Amino acid sequence: MQKDLPTICFGCGRINVNEEWIDGESFSNYSEIRMKIEDIGRYCPDCTEYFKKEYQRLKREYQLLRN
Repeated sequence: MQKDLPTICFGCGRINVNEEWIDGESFSNYSEIRMKIEDIGRYCPDCTEYFKKEYQRLKREYQLLRN
């Protein structure tokens, strides 16, 4: 990944600029950047925590269904 390109969160669309996650809509040239780097991204800390909790919840439900 190139260092000069910001990272877009796959979950919420926030953009990581200088290690700070900001709302994508408030970032200038957001749509232009999104088109250039659609495949370059990761999850922000908030989305990462949400998906970890959701994974654990679904795992518990699955285990209950199997018993």
